[in-house]
Amino acid sequence: MKEKAKKNANFSEARQKLLPDAFTLLNDELTRAYYEDGDFKTYLGFRLLAMNGSIIELPNTQETQKEYGIRRLIKSGFELQEPFPPIGTA
Repeated sequence: MKEKAKKNANFSEARQKLLPDAFTLLNDELTRAYYEDGDFKTYLGFRLLAMNGSIIELPNTQETQKEYGIRRLIKSGFELQEPFPPIGTA
């Protein structure tokens, strides 16, 4: 059991060494590849993606709050206001 705890600690320490820029670059590449072909249907000119109710925590900065709005603070971030009206209400 001690060996497993040691491996978990090593993994956690290694994970802390990842630069935040790595996630930005990965997201940019995934987004580029996702939209690359441009062969998809749109709704009111936007690509419609379904959501499953997951909560995404964003950095609690003035810039992010200004861009997306704020509904309430949660842990280290905040929940977004609805940036777009639900389908059928626009």
